[in-house]
Amino acid sequence: MDKELINTENIDEISIKRIIDGLTGFISGSKADYAHSANRLLKSLFAHDFLFQLQKEWDKYVDRGNIDLDYKKSKPFLNSLSELMDYLDTDLPNDEIALTLKKLFFIPAFKDYYKEDKLLAIEYMKIIRKLTPGEMVVLFTAYNNVGISTDSASKWLEIIAEKSTLKYTELVELHEKKLIDLNLITKRKYEDNSGLWVGKYSRLTSLGYNLCHFIKLYDEFNER
Repeated sequence: MDKELINTENIDEISIKRIIDGLTGFISGSKADYAHSANRLLKSLFAHDFLFQLQKEWDKYVDRGNIDLDYKKSKPFLNSLSELMDYLDTDLPNDEIALTLKKLFFIPAFKDYYKEDKLLAIEYMKIIRKLTPGEMVVLFTAYNNVGISTDSASKWLEIIAEKSTLKYTELVELHEKKLIDLNLITKRKYEDNSGLWVGKYSRLTSLGYNLCHFIKLYDEFNER
């Protein structure tokens, strides 16, 4: 059975070379190169650990018979894997973002579990890459409290701050702006922005709600 997701034999060579290059940059580079070298070193170490864990988890699901191996030959699979690799190569590493991307990568691969358009996962991955961990906290706190029934912007900020780890309404408000721009939560209303368009999902748009629901499928699958 062909279980290999990525060629792990090359990871050590690539990572070790990048680590050496990074250390060399610290030693021989100019002062202006230090930040770039440090960033490259951190990304290499993060990618090394992440890819090995990804392969380990893939092997576990294949051994259990959970993975649709035909999906591995499909364009959506290659695109989602490419999205993951591009994140590791170009973005600053973050555990929470990487974990969420990993969930989005696996969900369409689960056999007899997810039936919708598998290309959706790639669209969701692109959105997640645009978010910060704080913005994700606000988004998922709103999702986990869909019963919120207030159309007051200040009250909504208070509830999200109280029910999340952010604590301050000012922090929630900072993160709120990006979520509005990405159409994940509804805009405010009234000239003074004091009101909210509550909608069907307590301010989450259909896109925001279904993105969160999609990601939660991974946790539900592992709880079965």
